[in-house]
Amino acid sequence: MKSMRGFLIIIGLLFIITVSVELSQRKKFSWEPTFGNTDYHPFGCAIFDDVMKTAIPGGYHVINSTFLRLNNAPPQDGPIALLVITNEDFGDKELDAMLKFAENGNKLFLVSSSLGYSVKDTLGVRENFGWFSYGTLMRNGTDQQFDTIYTVQPLNGRDSLTPPVVIQEYAFYSRLVSNSFDSYDDIYSVLAVSGLKPIQRDVIKRDKVVRDSFVTYTSNYYPAFALRRPWGEGEITLISTPLIFTNYGMMNGENAQYIFDLLQGVDSLPLYRTLAYNKPKYQNSGSPFAYFHQHPPLRRALYFTLALILLFLVFTAKRRQRAMPVWNEPENQSLTFVKLIGTLYFQRHDALDLVSKQYTYFTEQLRRKTGIDIDGEKDDKELAKLLVRQTGLSEEWLWRFMAELRQVLVHRNPIDDRTMKRMIDGMRKILYTEE
Repeated sequence: MKSMRGFLIIIGLLFIITVSVELSQRKKFSWEPTFGNTDYHPFGCAIFDDVMKTAIPGGYHVINSTFLRLNNAPPQDGPIALLVITNEDFGDKELDAMLKFAENGNKLFLVSSSLGYSVKDTLGVRENFGWFSYGTLMRNGTDQQFDTIYTVQPLNGRDSLTPPVVIQEYAFYSRLVSNSFDSYDDIYSVLAVSGLKPIQRDVIKRDKVVRDSFVTYTSNYYPAFALRRPWGEGEITLISTPLIFTNYGMMNGENAQYIFDLLQGVDSLPLYRTLAYNKPKYQNSGSPFAYFHQHPPLRRALYFTLALILLFLVFTAKRRQRAMPVWNEPENQSLTFVKLIGTLYFQRHDALDLVSKQYTYFTEQLRRKTGIDIDGEKDDKELAKLLVRQTGLSEEWLWRFMAELRQVLVHRNPIDDRTMKRMIDGMRKILYTEE
């Protein structure tokens, strides 16, 4: 009986030590954009929300309601201001609900670097997309280029040649502000720009008089980071720098004022931030035990499971374990399998099929490591420019190689063994040079 008591004491002490170590373990530092209200990492919004609750005169609240739910059951009587920070696209139904929300007299602040085609087409804007990699940001550290953002007094009209009146200028890492609006309708008021001189370019727009006809004209515009326009009885503010509306942006010294400059349109209205357009994984932060302790039902389930485990140990500790039968170690058939597959490919001698399978693996690995979607990028030269920044290989070699590879896979013409080996070696060269 004494040995049984000692066994239980040891098990209990080990359990307590394990749980304590797990709970006190330092959380893994992550640069992944989450915008979660419980995420204290740089691109979460836990600190951001805490500061906003004390800084907004009309009150600040975090909710989890979609546009449709807000239209049907508003959180209060009268107009409100809504802040949406996301990197997700909106579908047609969500777009209709969003526009109706603004028409009803509410103010919408849409902070996103990934507006869908329907949203851009309806609101009359076009983005200059910039690729963001938090892995690259971590590797480069403070060895980054800075871009200047100027907040200006509302500048009306894309064709205005009047120099903007600067309110404040801010310097951010270039990768954090790589998205901007390079085309927008005249009805917009420009709130933040990347330069103080207008840029001239050719703009192509659909002719409203002649159907399916396009007209080209020369226009002056300021590359903008924030735009505002009226919509119905309310207004919509588009902001292309979501990574600034995070813990990192709020804690980045004087640059935090950039956030409040763009939110001045809130006035005395209560400001709500919705989490409905962030994926569920973005709300998870910390170790598994820490996450369980944040939610009472999961915490009770965890304690109940651990109690059952201890009860099981108490009632089974006295029982003698049966003799374990001796099993022969299974023979390793991996080499036989490899030989069989190799023989089949040798008999078929289909070099094009091997290149196709290697290409499938190549595209998936490149998308997972760098975020570059080869199949989604139709221009080989633009694709080569993206790959140059990741691999350091020659741009001319990259676009010629990708063009030849696409040509072979599209036309499905038979190739010889030498061509097969050259293409497979080229794909491996791109993958492993990137590492």
